[in-house]
Amino acid sequence: MKHYKLLLVFVWLVLACATTNTAQYVIQPVQQPEIPNIAIQWFITAKQIAFEITNLDKQPIEIVWDKCAYIDPDGITHAVMHSGIKYISKDRPQTPTIIVPNAKLRDVIVPKDYIYFAGSTWIVYPLFPTSDFQGLIAPERLKHHPSTYKGKEFKVVLTIKQGNQEFPLIYTFQIADVLIESQ
Repeated sequence: MKHYKLLLVFVWLVLACATTNTAQYVIQPVQQPEIPNIAIQWFITAKQIAFEITNLDKQPIEIVWDKCAYIDPDGITHAVMHSGIKYISKDRPQTPTIIVPNAKLRDVIVPKDYIYFAGSTWIVYPLFPTSDFQGLIAPERLKHHPSTYKGKEFKVVLTIKQGNQEFPLIYTFQIADVLIESQ
């Protein structure tokens, strides 16, 4: 009887995993500040926020990472880290990145509190739900059906320093559509 119950649980788990839907998000810019001599392109998926910034000015600029943020679709502000920072160091101050004149920087930002250490491995949760079957340890926000995110907005605050002046650039994006695929 014990083996029969274990087999039923196993079959249920396999079937649940086999019928998982995955979500692809169509993300559009809503508000993009125009800053002279700085060009930026965004590449956003449900799992990461990547960007390329170009300094077209004659003076260096800096990204002040400790003053950058991600504002999720529920309006909650999250501190971020960028590529090159070890997960174990995510809560330490980050050195600003200098971009010299006529140079580009390609980077990725991740909300710090979306990174967890579980057992012996680091987990980076996606920005939005990517499937309708989430593990038991997934944050509550990832247990919502992906289609509930259609039409919602989120923001990225990128704080730039030029000379002695700092200015936060607030970029707003909208989830224009959510495409669900059965697997």
